[in-house]
Amino acid sequence: MPGLGFTVLENNLNRYLIDPNRDPNEGLTGDYYHLVYAKNTFGHALYQTPPSSWKINRRRDQFYQPYHQQLQKLLSIKKDTFRNCLVSFEK
Repeated sequence: MPGLGFTVLENNLNRYLIDPNRDPNEGLTGDYYHLVYAKNTFGHALYQTPPSSWKINRRRDQFYQPYHQQLQKLLSIKKDTFRNCLVSFEK
């Protein structure tokens, strides 16, 4: 897609590490609406002991925030250039 003039920001992290498509205000850990999943898609626990708030906040600072900062930067550039832009989360 970059060869066609599209800008691509691809998340290469596993969603079980931290899900960049979740609202950080929904809580740190839990189901599919949280930053860090407590269970996999089959309902099996991912952790014997859930990660601490400190560890989740570290993941957020290390992976989630930089991704969203870059996304916001790219969106601002595109809006300044084209006035409108399309965001797609499909591969």
